[in-house]
Amino acid sequence: MSAIVPSVFIVAFLLGSVDIGPSPTSTGVRLEAERFTPPSQRTPAQRAAAPAPASRQALDPAARQRALIEQTFRAYCPVRTAIIGMPCMFAPDQPTSPGAAPAAPAAPTEGDIERAVRELGLPPLEVRIEPATTTLVKVPTNLYAEPEPFERSVDLLGTPVRVRATPSSFTWHHGDGSSQRTTSAGRPYPHLDVTHRYQVPAEDVQVRVDVTYGVEYAIGDEPWQALDAAIVATGLPTTLTVREAAPVLVRP
Repeated sequence: MSAIVPSVFIVAFLLGSVDIGPSPTSTGVRLEAERFTPPSQRTPAQRAAAPAPASRQALDPAARQRALIEQTFRAYCPVRTAIIGMPCMFAPDQPTSPGAAPAAPAAPTEGDIERAVRELGLPPLEVRIEPATTTLVKVPTNLYAEPEPFERSVDLLGTPVRVRATPSSFTWHHGDGSSQRTTSAGRPYPHLDVTHRYQVPAEDVQVRVDVTYGVEYAIGDEPWQALDAAIVATGLPTTLTVREAAPVLVRP
């Protein structure tokens, strides 16, 4: 038997016992009522043919009716119902072909993939600074990062999904309230692709680079597709000290 399907079933039990049997018109059970005739209205033949058991004589007709209904529902209905006249009906199992293949799982949507990538987390970058820990005001300070290829496989709704991410832009936060955005990750000295000039001395300047990733995905063996949403990974801060160089006269 499968899911329970409620079906309105009017049972003529006002003062009678309840019998249970197969329903001739549907799959399930049928509750039938039998009219209870009080002893004072029974004919001598009825009293002789079907004397009431002692257990029934101890209950009035209404109490006996309720007890029989509860007993029947508890025995045959997996879920107790308080609606009199609504028996438990069971929908028939759906026939299956001997060679029928199971239904394919639903393919994950782009929203499912975006949520999975955000939960997975794209790698943050640490900014490299030259000079490394201390720089001077009004002198170009070189900044760069070292992104690495990122590709992972995840399982979504029973379907394998390949994900790869490529940096598309970099936002450099200099720690003095200013920032700049580039498409280059910068390079070490002597290249000066990304630089910044600090204007005043400062201690414990927090410098970082946030990277914006373009994400592609492939469901199963399908070709790669671009994810509409761009995902930003906040960078790891690096501490820098900014000093001011003072001219000093020396004797030749």
